[in-house]
Amino acid sequence: MKGLELIFSGFGGQGILTVGLIVAHAGNETGRKVLWSPSYGSEMRGGTANCCVTISDEEIASPNLPECDVLIAMNEPSVVRFKDCVRPDGAIIVNTSMVSSAMTYPKRVRVCGMAATEIAASLGNARGVNMGMLGALCRVTGLFSLEGITEHMIGYFASKGRDGAANTACLEAGYYQGEG
Repeated sequence: MKGLELIFSGFGGQGILTVGLIVAHAGNETGRKVLWSPSYGSEMRGGTANCCVTISDEEIASPNLPECDVLIAMNEPSVVRFKDCVRPDGAIIVNTSMVSSAMTYPKRVRVCGMAATEIAASLGNARGVNMGMLGALCRVTGLFSLEGITEHMIGYFASKGRDGAANTACLEAGYYQGEG
């Protein structure tokens, strides 16, 4: 794998930085070069938040991502802000629960939509929306197997003294239920 550049974006409190960190940790633990660069407003919860993650087998030259291979957009403002940054033949993974069905996307990208908010709520884990999006990311890109990312996700939460088991169902649902 030469490299994959990702932008994760949403409102503060949606777990955007967490999901980016999980991907970065998983990349690092599998021996790849990784760069994680967060950006968020001072109000954090409810404000905008995004992070860029680059995973590569080669040295990473810069944290600046004027373009990306994949956009993971948790809400409509994220799609509006970053959709034109996705390279031709890239992908946008969008939480259709929070994005108007009238949203237009560049014709040159693949769009994978899933009602991540509803799926997480139906599984009894309203805070697991980001894990559903992570599952869809892994299926769409092949970046990590479902088993591999599940292991890394559980390990990440364990390192924070938290149980990641509640997020496993959301991760699996995102992997299997994402459209596109």
